Amino acid sequence: MNIDRFIQPPIADRPKIRWWVPGAMMTVPEIEYEITDMINAGFGGAEVCPVAPNGQGGQSIEWGDAHWNELMKHLLAFAGRQNFKIDFSMTPSWPLALPSITDINELNQGAQQELDGGYVTGITQAKPYHGLVPLYSSEKQKAGAKNRLLAVTVAKFINKDQHILDYDSLQTLTSDQYHQFGEEYIVEFAPETTGEYVLFGWWTHASGNKTYDYYQIDHFGQAGTNVLINEWTHNLLPALGEYAQNIDNLFIDSLEFETHLDWTPGLDQLFRDKKGYDLYQYLPEMYDHKAVGNFWGDPKPDFSFNKSQGLARRDFLDVLTDAYIDNHIKPLSQFCKDQGFKLRYQSAYGKNLEQARSASFVDVPETECLYAGDIIDFYRLQSGAAHIKQKEIYSIEAAPEYDDRGNGEPESGNYQQTWRDLIWHIQRALMVGVNQVVVHGYSYNGQIDAGKFIDGVRWPGFEGFRSDWWSNSWGSRLPNWQNAKHYTNFIARNQLLRRDGQNKVDVAIYSQSYFETIDFLNPERHKLYEDQGALSKNAYTYEFISASHLTDEALAYDNGRLFAKGPAYKALLINDERHISKQVFAILKALAAKNFPIVLIGDLPTVIGDVQLHVSQLIDTYANVVQVMTATAVPDMLAKLQVFPDVHYAAPQPEILSAHYQGGDQETYFFYHEGNVNTYPEAKALKPVNFEVSIPSQHQLYQLNCWTGAVLPLAAKQTPSGQQITLNIAGNDMVAIVDGKGVRLPTAQAGSRGNRQFSTTMSERTLGPWQIEIESWLPGNQPNISRKENIKFPAVTQLQSWSKLAPGLKYVSGIATYATEFILDTDKVNVTLAMPEIIDTYQVFVNDQQVLVNPNDARLDISPVVRVGTNKLRIVVASTLLNAVIGAHQDEKRQPVAYGILGDVKLRLAKLDLAPEVIR
Repeated sequence: MNIDRFIQPPIADRPKIRWWVPGAMMTVPEIEYEITDMINAGFGGAEVCPVAPNGQGGQSIEWGDAHWNELMKHLLAFAGRQNFKIDFSMTPSWPLALPSITDINELNQGAQQELDGGYVTGITQAKPYHGLVPLYSSEKQKAGAKNRLLAVTVAKFINKDQHILDYDSLQTLTSDQYHQFGEEYIVEFAPETTGEYVLFGWWTHASGNKTYDYYQIDHFGQAGTNVLINEWTHNLLPALGEYAQNIDNLFIDSLEFETHLDWTPGLDQLFRDKKGYDLYQYLPEMYDHKAVGNFWGDPKPDFSFNKSQGLARRDFLDVLTDAYIDNHIKPLSQFCKDQGFKLRYQSAYGKNLEQARSASFVDVPETECLYAGDIIDFYRLQSGAAHIKQKEIYSIEAAPEYDDRGNGEPESGNYQQTWRDLIWHIQRALMVGVNQVVVHGYSYNGQIDAGKFIDGVRWPGFEGFRSDWWSNSWGSRLPNWQNAKHYTNFIARNQLLRRDGQNKVDVAIYSQSYFETIDFLNPERHKLYEDQGALSKNAYTYEFISASHLTDEALAYDNGRLFAKGPAYKALLINDERHISKQVFAILKALAAKNFPIVLIGDLPTVIGDVQLHVSQLIDTYANVVQVMTATAVPDMLAKLQVFPDVHYAAPQPEILSAHYQGGDQETYFFYHEGNVNTYPEAKALKPVNFEVSIPSQHQLYQLNCWTGAVLPLAAKQTPSGQQITLNIAGNDMVAIVDGKGVRLPTAQAGSRGNRQFSTTMSERTLGPWQIEIESWLPGNQPNISRKENIKFPAVTQLQSWSKLAPGLKYVSGIATYATEFILDTDKVNVTLAMPEIIDTYQVFVNDQQVLVNPNDARLDISPVVRVGTNKLRIVVASTLLNAVIGAHQDEKRQPVAYGILGDVKLRLAKLDLAPEVIR
């Protein structure tokens, strides 16, 4: 590891940012200005995401025509000269939709399809049915969509009130039992046994869904993929010419399209080929006529069977995932590879598909904070695939907020999110394998010509979404953007460290799931693996893998590790699975024979389709295959099996997450004070923790400060578990420890001494009085211009929110400079500042020398820059723009928030310690 690269991360290792652009309503000078603005803020690339000029609810968009293509050539050419990476969303916004789909009933045009069902009851031997095949409810019928009858099925009621059907009575009618009459079908059915029957008609049709007046594409069939590839092959790429080589990724967002039961032509035959039976008669326990069909919740089928185990539905979702991978993801990945760029995809989630398997076939799998509800286990659903397949990049969309999701505050929206809030979201994902951040997002300012703007755009500029709903429009329109690079440096250093090695994970958890159990509106704040933090607090790391990873990889097992070249799992957990396939059973048996530890949690799963095979056989035969009834018992069982984490805590740490990366000679360990909290307000209230950890190393250990770039040699004590060090981590803070074997140090230079351990405080005093000057940002004479006014306060003794410093400041946003002095009598002490809460970003200058801050840690060492005698202290605080936006727009319903230094700044003196100097 080259420390110089860590101190100044190259542009290739910097985060990206989503760039909301209003179709082709842009100018070349503004495009170049905004790319430069993002580069200066420390970003290494942008994802160009076109949206309608009139915002989220717009209908039309200028995309893919000659004007759009010409602008994109300029954009790519300018970005390429700056080594600034450009990603493009594959179609305007999302879900995927194209102007080339003009007839949704022409199947070769690739329009999105769905399945719907209708039914009729009251059929008995005494009252047989002769009439129309029932159609689905009228509100589900889409204008212009042609209905295609798929099948007619019948079943007998076991309990009509609860819609429970007799599994043994299920049958599919043959085509000679119904016939077509115009566009309708007539069916005859007379039951052969007593009881009441229900008759179903199953229809497929185009969904008719649109994105910006373009029809959405079929994600499960070849026709939809072909029309998308053709759009790029025959229109976009030829128009971009040589500049297309500057594209880094093509991007597809999460699957948020609204369909009932997802379908593609030929899916029934594909099901028959793969599973060996017809699916038609089992459709009643798959179909929910009320389901929105996306992230709003797992469907609740209208009917159930009296003795079904849901295996037909499981088979259907398995085949649907296959169709999605084989007909959509694989061809798109190959297309991107042929063109010299990669496919970045938020694959599978939002629909009933297997996320872990789908992520394996994407070049750059991506997760997101918003959909996840910040539940860390959600990120682990794709991390297993990313690590097993040794993906170079595992990306995250970070971190939009919607109402109270994430920040715990009602009505959260644009111009409200702070940088510390953003970092809270990001750190949670970094700890479980993410190594690329795509910040959501940067909005084009709305200029379409000199002095002319898109109709309806108001200060502070165009927004990809509405101003009071979604966060966040970053950019130079925000006062706190002036400190953006301090935060992007932090992200870049973390990304760099994680890209230089493979994430090593202690335990794999087998999970065969087709829905993430996360309700988008009301997320249950829990892990997908419920163990009350037992693994994490004992330093174990874990992630999820699927059946495909076990069966497709042909036992990538070496030296006691599963997938040794990747995550190198030490044990496999089977967590409360109801069923496993015969193929998975065979893999488990082979692993057991190699003495690989397997822990089964809860009731044992049954082996699908084979009454001769029982998981209990493995427990009876192999000592390394064991069962525990609860997940909380797993750590003790792993210890009995001689499975230990990569690091060892002297005592359990319920608030700490750990991670380990290995690359060449470099071993890097991360520790994050996550605190078991669900929102940022909870996180910022966390107190520092002090704990001892042993790291398996024989070399000098260094603490890498990702906020400042400082490298601090650590004192350590040799133990049987390695070198034991003491860490003191502030709430919501992260530290990185690197084994010195792989570190190439530059020449030592004087500088900040980083996070040192100080002795007991000798004295403490509150600083002040303060001279305060606020640069207030107000609407200017154009939507993209802010007018600046200065407000001065000559002597303030009590630091509090700007709005409380004087009347009339309720709606002030901007940048405030706080200045004071203090006298130091001796240089034989450590000098620190104890900082109160500060909103939002801030810079500290002592005697005109900047001291880089860790905004998560209230303790700031200023010893290297103080002097005996009078010292000048200056703190510059930059706010969000929320208060000024509320003051400028009468339709805003949000309330102003507090800005500034919200309490006393204290000077603390302590005895000089003997910790080694920092290396920078």
